[in-house]
Amino acid sequence: MQLTVYYNRDDEWLIEKLKAYAYAERKSVSAVVLTALQAYFETGKPLEEGKTLPSPPPSSPAPAAGTESKPRKRGKKKGA
Repeated sequence: MQLTVYYNRDDEWLIEKLKAYAYAERKSVSAVVLTALQAYFETGKPLEEGKTLPSPPPSSPAPAAGTESKPRKRGKKKGA
């Protein structure tokens, strides 16, 4: 199964925590997400229709200049 996650700037703090935790535990980000989902649903508190997840903490400040991740450049194909 493949899952695409779309997030906005307000969610960036959570994505960064997720990446840091995955790196520290030497696991993939997807493994950490699945473990978190499994733990949540095993508590016997599944999401009910009409209910929402808790609100995130207040917006964090924008990252310092030059610390944003940049897309990787792809090299030219050989023989092209």
